[in-house]
Amino acid sequence: LHIGTFAEGSFAPDELVKLSVMKERRMLNARLHSAGHLIDLAIQKLDLNLKPAKGYHFPDSPYVEYEGKLESIDKEQLAGAIQAEVQRLIALNLPITAIHMDRGACQSLSVELPSYLDRSKPIRIVSIGDNPGCPCGGTHVKTLHDLGHLEISKIRSKADKVKVSYLVR
Repeated sequence: LHIGTFAEGSFAPDELVKLSVMKERRMLNARLHSAGHLIDLAIQKLDLNLKPAKGYHFPDSPYVEYEGKLESIDKEQLAGAIQAEVQRLIALNLPITAIHMDRGACQSLSVELPSYLDRSKPIRIVSIGDNPGCPCGGTHVKTLHDLGHLEISKIRSKADKVKVSYLVR
């Protein structure tokens, strides 16, 4: 999705256009998106029984939402544990890679695939370090050091959903 204003005129489908990317905004979006994947990895490493459900990786209020319950886990302690694991992983400066693979290769890596993905096309998998990764079409940074500072700002739990909010600085 490209949002902008016309300097002059307008354009129609199939017409050649010239676009420019706002580098700072794109880098912020890449950092926010990669941060969501890093939180997923931290939650996996902490062996929490939470299944990724959706993410919102935009500057106004980024979060990652999971299916599952916290049961008797204290939210502040959990936020601290996720924060510590995120910082540990950032210190390792793991690479973030994106590769296209077919459905069979994804399944051999135990990558869970949503049912809505087109079965006839290669699937873009984003990985951090040697983690198998997950399907993703977003923009990402190259290494975890490129994230800068990632802060777990809030954890909310309601019914069978857990929402982890975060900030990058």
